[in-house]
Amino acid sequence: MEETNIGQGPLEVGDKLDIYSVTELHAMIRQAASCPGELAIDLGGRESIHTAALQLLVAAARHRAATGHGFRLAGLSTGVATLLRLTGLEQALGVGTEEGLENME
Repeated sequence: MEETNIGQGPLEVGDKLDIYSVTELHAMIRQAASCPGELAIDLGGRESIHTAALQLLVAAARHRAATGHGFRLAGLSTGVATLLRLTGLEQALGVGTEEGLENME
């Protein structure tokens, strides 16, 4: 996983968003937790995401909203966008908007 770079473009996650990478993703998000501005996470067009990573992203989005900071996902594949729609998490992750849909690859 990359170092936190809020304000310098989306954070890029590692090659996988599986159960084994959640600890690294959590550390990256915690590092960014107190930073002002929008936290953007680039999913790099991945076609799948583990439920543990999905839960972490929802928690991060809610925390950012509660503290008055922005959160968005970038680089959404059609598969991940469909998953978010089917699970009803589009709104929680801010991808049900035109802006979020523009980030789809």
